[in-house]
Amino acid sequence: MSTGLDADTLTTLIGQVSSGDRTALDRLFSLLYDELRGIAEGLMRKESAGHTLQATAIVHEAYGRLSGSRSLSITDRPHFFKLSAKVIRQVLLDHAKAKNRKKRGGDADQVRLDTAIISPEVNDIDIEALHQSLEDLAALSPRQAQIVEWKFFAGMTTEDMAGLLGVSPRTVEGEWTVAKIWLGKRLNAAGSKQ
Repeated sequence: MSTGLDADTLTTLIGQVSSGDRTALDRLFSLLYDELRGIAEGLMRKESAGHTLQATAIVHEAYGRLSGSRSLSITDRPHFFKLSAKVIRQVLLDHAKAKNRKKRGGDADQVRLDTAIISPEVNDIDIEALHQSLEDLAALSPRQAQIVEWKFFAGMTTEDMAGLLGVSPRTVEGEWTVAKIWLGKRLNAAGSKQ
């Protein structure tokens, strides 16, 4: 997650956003748009071939939701991506729920997400199953759930996550490994019940 944006400009914009300056949020999104779109494109590659949501739409919806927030406090670049990850996750979840309501679950593609999270070449993801699994993981280990969310939905680096969590990069990598194993077992068990 690196961009040509200089640190001083970014720090200034983040301070302005936190002070309630909505035009600063416009500029911040504009400057980080390509990076956010790249994250969304990565997520879309994991969707089934017939998905209807586009990366651009995800980024625009995320922007709309963030800009609609009454108070938006952002401390730094990793924090911005942390908030973006939550919003992008919710956009995808809302879209998946609407799509599945229309289908009534009948012919919706189901893929075991243990493989999707562990292996980037998997083409289909069941966002609702991922959401529920992350909720369950959060009940057991909030930090592990955050790491999965940040890595999966915001493409955050180990170093960025370590900074946000106040732990070492090695700790983040360890938590990521444990979370992947837990999700793999959980989703394998859920997949065998279908």
